Amino acid sequence: MLLTVFRLFTVLNNLDSYVGKVAELKNHVHRLKENENKMFLYDTKNENFIKKGVSKYTSNIDSLQDNLINDIVYLLEHDLTDKYDLTDDFTTLSDGFQIYFSSIAEVKRKIQKRGFGNLNLAGELDKQIQSLKVKSLMSEYEVVINEISNL
Repeated sequence: MLLTVFRLFTVLNNLDSYVGKVAELKNHVHRLKENENKMFLYDTKNENFIKKGVSKYTSNIDSLQDNLINDIVYLLEHDLTDKYDLTDDFTTLSDGFQIYFSSIAEVKRKIQKRGFGNLNLAGELDKQIQSLKVKSLMSEYEVVINEISNL
C-alpha cells in the first residue's frame, strides 16, 4: 500500500513538473509577443536602438528565446512526451520558433538600416529631400529673375 502511494505521488509529481513547464512555455510565448509588439512600437524611433541595435525589448526577446529553447528541450527529453507521442509536436514547435527568431533578427536589422529622423537611410532620404527643396526654390528664383529681366 505504501509503495502504491509512493508511486502515485511520483507519477503526480512528474505530471505536475511537465504541466508546469508547459505553462512556463506558454508564458514565455506571451511575453515574447508583448516584447515584439513593443519593439515595433518603440524601437523604430529609438535612437539608441538605431545606433547600437540593442534595446530592452530586443534584450528581452533574446532572453525569452533562450528560455523557450530550454523549455522545449526539457519537454522533448521528458518521458511524458514519448508516452503521449508529442515528440513531433515539440519538434515542429522548435522548428517554427527557429524560423520566427530568424525573422525577428531580420526585422531588427531592417529597422536599424532604415533608421528614423536624421539617422541611417531615413536621415539620408530626409537630407536628399531637403536638398531637392532648396534646388527647387532656386529654380523658382531663376524664373522670377528671368521675368524681371524681361521687363
